[in-house]
Amino acid sequence: MTLCLPETTAKALAAQARDLVGARPQVMAALRAGTLSWRHAFTIPDETGTLAGTQDIMAADVDAFEAALLAVAPGTTGARFAAKARRLREGTHPESLTVRTREAISKRSLGVEAGRDGMAWLTLHIPAPAAQGALVYCTGQARALQGPGEYRTPAQLRADTATLLLGQPLPTPTSTGTGNSSAGSAGQDTTGTTRIGNNSNSGGGGDNAAGSGGGDN
Repeated sequence: MTLCLPETTAKALAAQARDLVGARPQVMAALRAGTLSWRHAFTIPDETGTLAGTQDIMAADVDAFEAALLAVAPGTTGARFAAKARRLREGTHPESLTVRTREAISKRSLGVEAGRDGMAWLTLHIPAPAAQGALVYCTGQARALQGPGEYRTPAQLRADTATLLLGQPLPTPTSTGTGNSSAGSAGQDTTGTTRIGNNSNSGGGGDNAAGSGGGDN
């Protein structure tokens, strides 16, 4: 049987399944009995695994936490239970936040998902401060480009700013099949040199935001 899953997703599911079968018999029994959905069942080892990796946490602490999760799971949706489980872990063992943050940072990534009509989604999974800083910086640069003769929307200007910063050419009517000629050229002078990053009035602290967003998180 073909699952048609990305390799990383398949590996994560396999690891969770092994944990359920080998180390979480009570969770597995609840799943078999229909008390838990698969999403509930996979949330529990995810949260208990974080707790187990926290310094000074004993096996008894993990077992007690698992029992508490099994008690609150019935009657909740998968999403609501995941939020409850996270709050319960953070509330009873706040020191686990450091472990969770470290795990999350290790999963940073960059990917592309195909869109329609020759477009695609570029997904950058990075720490929240860096993501917010990048958006603030691109917004500041986009605002600096607005003015007479500039026909691009703020959203288009932000996207074009990011495109140029990543070393890619701006879209043109020829390459996209839509838009007017100003969309591809308003951010560039006649020699093709972009104004992005060269404008001293970057719209309210964009450089500072980029600096704070790209710090060591």
